[in-house]
Amino acid sequence: MKKNWKLLPLLLAMAMCLSLLGGCGSGSSAPAAEDAAASASEAATAAEEPATAAQEAAPETETSAAEAEEPVEPVEYQALMTEETAALIEQFADAAGAVPAEEFPEEEKNDLWRFVESPDYQAALDELRADVDAELPDAEPSYGPQGELLSVKGVPYAYPVEDGHSITVFAPIKGFISRMVTDYGTIPAFQIAASETNVDVNFLTISEDSAETQMNLMFASGDLTDLVGDFMTDYTGTNASAFENDLIVPLNDYLQMYSPNYNAWINSRSDYMKAVSEEEGYIFAWYNLMPAVRVEQASWVRTDLLEQFGMDSPVTIDEYEEYFTKCADAGLSATIYADSLTWASVATSAFDLPGLNGTMDFGAAIYHKGDTVCSAYQSDQIKDYMELMHSWYEKGFMSQDLVSLNGAAMDRRAQDELVVNGEVAYMIQGVDRYTNYKESASVPGWDIEPAHNMVKEEGQVTHFAPNDTIAESNGSIVLTSACEDIEGACRYMDWFYSDMGINTMNYGPEGVTWNWSADGRHRLFTNALYEDQVYNENAGSAVMFYTGYLAWTSVTDPYLGMYYAETTKGIEANEIYTTDNDSDYYLNSALLNLTTDESEAVNSKLADMSTYIAENLVKFLIGDKSLTEWDSFIQTLDQMGLDDILEAYQAAYDRYQAG
Repeated sequence: MKKNWKLLPLLLAMAMCLSLLGGCGSGSSAPAAEDAAASASEAATAAEEPATAAQEAAPETETSAAEAEEPVEPVEYQALMTEETAALIEQFADAAGAVPAEEFPEEEKNDLWRFVESPDYQAALDELRADVDAELPDAEPSYGPQGELLSVKGVPYAYPVEDGHSITVFAPIKGFISRMVTDYGTIPAFQIAASETNVDVNFLTISEDSAETQMNLMFASGDLTDLVGDFMTDYTGTNASAFENDLIVPLNDYLQMYSPNYNAWINSRSDYMKAVSEEEGYIFAWYNLMPAVRVEQASWVRTDLLEQFGMDSPVTIDEYEEYFTKCADAGLSATIYADSLTWASVATSAFDLPGLNGTMDFGAAIYHKGDTVCSAYQSDQIKDYMELMHSWYEKGFMSQDLVSLNGAAMDRRAQDELVVNGEVAYMIQGVDRYTNYKESASVPGWDIEPAHNMVKEEGQVTHFAPNDTIAESNGSIVLTSACEDIEGACRYMDWFYSDMGINTMNYGPEGVTWNWSADGRHRLFTNALYEDQVYNENAGSAVMFYTGYLAWTSVTDPYLGMYYAETTKGIEANEIYTTDNDSDYYLNSALLNLTTDESEAVNSKLADMSTYIAENLVKFLIGDKSLTEWDSFIQTLDQMGLDDILEAYQAAYDRYQAG
């Protein structure tokens, strides 16, 4: 069902300078309305004609203004807030009962709130952020070879746009947020986006279960919305095939004029431009950009059980097996937290293998060694891995109900019950889940700590950290050929890459869930984050309500989950995760673009192959199929066209490597 939502018209009133992502810049007072209007006027004057062709190579951010040919006059970037937006935020704050940290009685703050604001924790976050801050675009304007502004802070661009812009958006809503939100129009961040940009937005909000089917039916019918969200996840073809069939259009001709914030971001680093560009230089989507590695998940073990057993935190497979054995002997029913999918990634990197539970397009467990694209199913070590997993299942380290759990939301909640009831001793989970687990645990003394990923021997370096995930296809947005209001669509999307858009999409509305500290360096969270009445789980869940997290695209703070952690364990997890763990073998599917012919060749084989793999791996795990039949299983994969799939991905990887 289509969800229609029309927001308030806008008036320009005040400006506000927000720090970029990390909370490391100083806030500034808003300029007078006439100064903001003057900046907007200068911006319009400085704007260049739309680019007529795709950029052949990403300009280097080191290019100085002195080297540029007649550079555009720098204009101080200001993220503008309209009167209507300010009123909207005030409504959200009133509804949430938001009280700034400095105005809330100290004795009434909960332990999590006090901890996150503590100087020690903020200092730890500052140290953690040092690397990512070094990767952010320059704070001062920088110029490309044609004099174009490259740095985000230097983009001379102001909102709102003129009246009269209206767009439609196909918007799948996925993940945890889908439990409570059925209409994008109810999410505060999107109400703010429409208010700030002055673009009327009509959302066609689609549930996670039907997103792929509904999207492909829409493209088949030709009755398209102007923008389509999560296109690269749910569309069955490729960007190239959609373009060839006149379904989507490249953004290249519109970025400089209508989407300068996004344009500045992707030009700020050559690897951004390389990641978002396809063959012939086309840029088809607004991607979710990642300035650095996001440590969303970590291995966790039970601190209380380690103390009970007199053990140190395990590192090697042998040490983990000793720990698992003691846990099973102690009566735990699901020592390893796993369902019908996640078991297939436990300890794979110790065998120099990627997880075997990949998404559809990587169902063949593809990775690379040097310049060669490989499949785990052609590895000499995969049978050894399967023998280990089968033995652990037989020893009772995994739930005997594992096969019936499929990773769906209801099953995840059932597994979470096992965690908080003390039945789980090892899991791979997000760093922001700690607080919820700790508060919900029913076992006296229950606690967990981040642990080293399993290795065969001390000092082994594993190679599957997703360290090069700098442009995620998850949440990507494309412009369709049906769009008549290209300016409205592009300028609406561009807001999500402005300072205000980035902060809102990461942390919620300023003044509702957070405020800057007096020195402008740290985010101090309001009581709305910790007394949330929508999600009674944890602070991170509350932020999802305000931002629609995982449902859209912007620039993601890689340490977002750390802000809602009750202890420094998230930071410890990051340190452990980055120790002896690189991305040398990791193959990021978002960076590879198959041609139409390659995609057809892969899809014609991979659908049946993925089903065959999933069915047989579980049989080998639980013993319904003997490992003496393993070689026959691999031969069948070869007959189903595994080499053809590898050939297609090899060609795509070669093109990516060539830039």
